[in-house]
Amino acid sequence: MLFLLLSGQRCQTLHLICLDDIIFEDNSVIITTPHLLKNSKPGRHQSSFTFHNYTPNATLCIVLTWREYVNRTKGLRTTDQLMISTIKLHGAVSKLTLGRWIKLIILKAGIHTSFKPHSTRASTTPMANLREVPMQQIVKTAGWTNARTFAKYYNKPITDQCNSSLNDIM
Repeated sequence: MLFLLLSGQRCQTLHLICLDDIIFEDNSVIITTPHLLKNSKPGRHQSSFTFHNYTPNATLCIVLTWREYVNRTKGLRTTDQLMISTIKLHGAVSKLTLGRWIKLIILKAGIHTSFKPHSTRASTTPMANLREVPMQQIVKTAGWTNARTFAKYYNKPITDQCNSSLNDIM
């Protein structure tokens, strides 16, 4: 969930990440995306994601969370895919299973029920814009070629109810 909130990516991207796509450094994690994504085009591919330690709250730090997840699941793995099943044999999970997990996290976090697994991209990019993240960074992270995509499809008003739900998790 942290990955989707911080990257503005779709569930598909998280589903495709393999252990070989993850590079842990001292205070950061780099996730490469050599896979074909919905927004991939010939000659244009999603750039890698770099996340740095979040020191104000270790429980919200994607670097520590991913490092811990990879270490804890090391002995269980039967696949190179990052997200594995909680059921014995611990193989790769499907996109549908991953979507169910995300929906469960959203519900348990008390986030407004209008948010679904597919709405993380549509909710995080306007919030990043409200928080004055540079548009160039939003466009690059989301994998768009220019800001017109954001302006046309994602630059929607955030209602007070949705805004308070997002503020609770950001």
